[in-house]
Amino acid sequence: MFPKRTVLIFPLCMLSLSAAAATSAPLALELLASSTFAEVHESPRFASNELVVEVLKQNEAGTHVMGAVTEVVPPGVHGAPAMRLFFAHQDHGDWKIGMEGSEAFDTELESMPSDVISQDERPALALLGHDQEALAAGQFVSIGLPWAAGNSWTMTAGLHGYGGWSLPYSSVDFWSGSDGNNVRAAAAGLVYTTCAKNGSALVTIVHDNGYRTSYYHMVGLEPLPDGRRIDTGTRLGSVGNGLPCGGSSSGAHVHFTLLNNRNQYVSLNNVVLGGWTFHSSLFPYQGNATRGSQTVYSRGALYNFGPGDRGI
Repeated sequence: MFPKRTVLIFPLCMLSLSAAAATSAPLALELLASSTFAEVHESPRFASNELVVEVLKQNEAGTHVMGAVTEVVPPGVHGAPAMRLFFAHQDHGDWKIGMEGSEAFDTELESMPSDVISQDERPALALLGHDQEALAAGQFVSIGLPWAAGNSWTMTAGLHGYGGWSLPYSSVDFWSGSDGNNVRAAAAGLVYTTCAKNGSALVTIVHDNGYRTSYYHMVGLEPLPDGRRIDTGTRLGSVGNGLPCGGSSSGAHVHFTLLNNRNQYVSLNNVVLGGWTFHSSLFPYQGNATRGSQTVYSRGALYNFGPGDRGI
């Protein structure tokens, strides 16, 4: 049995399935997870090609594991790390793995014992990787904004991509307001914390409809166990400049991102969040949010009406 959380950073160019097979566990599993991530993820987003491999949960014998692989953001790039979950088990000393986005993901999920994956987690996790209808303009996804409903925060930067100019524009930055510095779950779901370092981490919530939201740069994290079901408004941490998995931050904020069940970044253009319809511009960090006759631009305040408000 190996430690509950093991972290290794590898350059992708050094990894292969053959190298993983020749290495004993737990290093074999971590190498296998890294190389499988590279295959499923098709191509790295950044030239640094660094990955963080973590064991999130395991059974007492250490034979069945839930883990995550996170791609590091290079220094100076403003963006959120990409993360994929995986399940793995030992079969006669060899590791078998199902990376999110592969056909083996569902098979490995089914093999996980209840002391690794609870019955409460399975329905939402089973949606990951399956076809999901694309978001239509103005589609309602039942997700709010990352602070307490009934409070206003500042939209410090309009819609932008995982690396600033990268498309689609799936992220938006917020700074604290009338609820203090507390970043909160934009909707109910399962919470997973990865790439933890220096009091910061990438926090991801898998929602019941298969969508997920991620929260980056936070500090003062709430100690939430991986896989716990949390309610809308649960405190996740505080706005900050944390860079546990690389990147940059020019001022304290939360980098808030929407992804679909296939782990693809979702364009926020014409998507309703917290009662506001967001609109992108040709250039990143611009655009606005509208509600009726109201229009809010960057540096403007947004009132969070909660995940159930359609903005009509």
